[in-house]
Amino acid sequence: MALSEDENATFRTLSSALSKAQKPRARLNAYYEGARRLEKLGLAVPPELDQFVTMVNWPRITVDSIEQRCDIEGFRLVGQESADDELWGIWQASDLDEESQLAHLDSMALGRSYVCVGTRADDDPLSDLPLITVETPFEMIHETDPRTRRLTGAVRATSKTEQTLYLPDVTVWLERGKSGWLEVDRDEHGIGMVPVVPLVNRPRLNQRMGVSEMAD
Repeated sequence: MALSEDENATFRTLSSALSKAQKPRARLNAYYEGARRLEKLGLAVPPELDQFVTMVNWPRITVDSIEQRCDIEGFRLVGQESADDELWGIWQASDLDEESQLAHLDSMALGRSYVCVGTRADDDPLSDLPLITVETPFEMIHETDPRTRRLTGAVRATSKTEQTLYLPDVTVWLERGKSGWLEVDRDEHGIGMVPVVPLVNRPRLNQRMGVSEMAD
């Protein structure tokens, strides 16, 4: 089955937006990794002192000090006095004890990260539980309805030749062929919502895609 006209338009818009977002994300990532070199200091530096350039990685300390205080220890539903064991079991089944920390880290450093919800393989011992994965903004982007603020679509690029389109009622897997992107599989799940949750850091009315903690 080929993409419909609306599906194709959403896919191309999001795929293009993901490509354009790579450069600013890479710059933020370089600051976090301590790989961003000072370009202009506003004063003359003798060439022989170039080898003594020192990277003082305050950006990483800024992010890590906040992330270390964001560990999730359980869930308690409205009206309950103790933690919900069933929700915690779903959380642990997807290794979110550790994975959630990575999602928080990327969100704070890069402005946002993502959580995707899907199904497991039929032969998986935990096939009756959802599979929840965290994703980097280097590989994923989303769009929302400006009126309802609900997600209308998302795209994940697993490689240069493979991408996944997430829509409210269907998930579509695509591969790049000689004539462009071709659909290889689709899941008509019909759940009525995009199975993706953006973790947006410090959103504002004019910055709904998030702002890095290192922006200052």
